Amino acid sequence: MRQNHASISRSLISIFTTRRMTAPTIDIPSPDVNTDFPNQLRWWRLKARLTQTALAEASGISRRSIIRWESGASSPWIPELESVMAALHLPEEERRRLVSQLRTLRARLCRSEGGDSAAPPSAFRYLRTIRIRAGIPPARVADALGVTQSTLFRWESGGLIPSTDSIERYYDICHVHPLERMALQKSKHSLGPLADDVDSLAEALWSIRWNWDEWNYVMFDLRFLQLLEHLENLSAKNDQYLPLLAEAMAAYAGMQSNCSRFPDSLNTARRALKLTIGNTLFPKACVYALHLTAARGYYHQSSWRSALRGLAHLDELGSAALNSEYLSWRFCNYAECFTRHGNAAKGDEYSKAAQNAALRADSTTVHLRHCDRARVLLALGRHEESLEIMPPIGDLTPGNTASETYLMSDILSSLGRIDEASHWRRVADKQVVDYNLQPIFEHRHRGAH
Repeated sequence: MRQNHASISRSLISIFTTRRMTAPTIDIPSPDVNTDFPNQLRWWRLKARLTQTALAEASGISRRSIIRWESGASSPWIPELESVMAALHLPEEERRRLVSQLRTLRARLCRSEGGDSAAPPSAFRYLRTIRIRAGIPPARVADALGVTQSTLFRWESGGLIPSTDSIERYYDICHVHPLERMALQKSKHSLGPLADDVDSLAEALWSIRWNWDEWNYVMFDLRFLQLLEHLENLSAKNDQYLPLLAEAMAAYAGMQSNCSRFPDSLNTARRALKLTIGNTLFPKACVYALHLTAARGYYHQSSWRSALRGLAHLDELGSAALNSEYLSWRFCNYAECFTRHGNAAKGDEYSKAAQNAALRADSTTVHLRHCDRARVLLALGRHEESLEIMPPIGDLTPGNTASETYLMSDILSSLGRIDEASHWRRVADKQVVDYNLQPIFEHRHRGAH
């Protein structure tokens, strides 16, 4: 009797497990070429004898998304569809057919909205990020566009394709720079769907920071915001993402500071520093960099009171410098603060200290501190010394190169060497155009670091 009960239990477990993981065998006819995408997708899933849950697990796509795709409530992006087709082991010919059906569906959805399908997926993927960056509530955007919030959310999630005219009006409402619009239209540097593993996310961060071509400076803001939102959501559930979140926030704040967007860089740094309170998982290098960026944001305000708050951040670091590079960076911040606020003697003193500390660091740090020293000397009216200490123009990043070239032009102009100054300014102007650096130098006085 006990054996019979055990046998029955095993049979029930087997039945329930099978029902959960495989779909029942249904005798349905093969879809013809005119069958729409949702039915095609459902047919192939049933043919593979997979439930929606099993297909979701095999493809890495959420079950809710698959349900919505099969019902026609929304549609996938091509990379998402490719993951599903791989899980279904579709032949190459059938894959092409399913992709064709998806494009037909998207074109139909687009026509129903009075639009076209010219805009690439990245344009839609960034819509929500663009709105959040602008700080505009969804109700206000929807009202300005004359659509419901539900439609707006479907645009931002990719479930519905807006018309080109609607996208342009969306950009106008959210103050999107013309170069950003061009990059989005060309689908430049889209991060795409972000993974959840740390290595992939670290690679995504690296690509934002160091993939320097003609579109990286234009797109860094949206790409950083998209990555940060993803990391913040993951970190709320798992502490293993906190070090990478800290690194990303420090990098973003530093990039904003280098673009002379000091109110933005200060806000980012302050928000990140709040997360570090009582948290030992944040790398010390990131915390140090955040204090330096916050200090720079404060002392670039006009009042001496703000400058004192910046100096307080620098003082708080005390002797916590991790190495000579960070020590020279700290001294450089002191020099810039005192020079900007009229204390030439202290600015000169700290500028020398930054240069000396850099000598114990790597060659890149030495180069940057020489440029910083040249800026301080130029601000102090010591033009000949400024030219003497100015190093050859470097090639660390296109932004650094343009900044240093403008600095060389300013030094030569201060010495009355107008023809040479004009030459270097033309070189810098070309660098700005070649790498689409206009958004940076719109916020920055030429020659400023």
